[in-house]
Amino acid sequence: MLFHDNSKPSVLSRKQLSDQVYDYLRVKIISGKVHNGEWIRQEDIAEELGVSHTPIRQALERLVMDGMAERIPFKGVRVVRSSIGEMAEIMPCACS
Repeated sequence: MLFHDNSKPSVLSRKQLSDQVYDYLRVKIISGKVHNGEWIRQEDIAEELGVSHTPIRQALERLVMDGMAERIPFKGVRVVRSSIGEMAEIMPCACS
């Protein structure tokens, strides 16, 4: 089980843990819960989701590869400033 505390909702499914963290962060970015230019801290995500740093690092790397975040050497990872049009290209259409 992803969460160790039963009082936390089970937000994530049975995918690989890094994929679950990636999906969780991606939704937070697209929905605006994590703002453009905001730093994504591994410690905060680890505490929020109750997971180790390894799947978080993997998820952050994937966000960087997808262009949703950028890695700043010796500082961390932050959400890339992008237009609504660019975000629409990243987010698949759920209108089928």
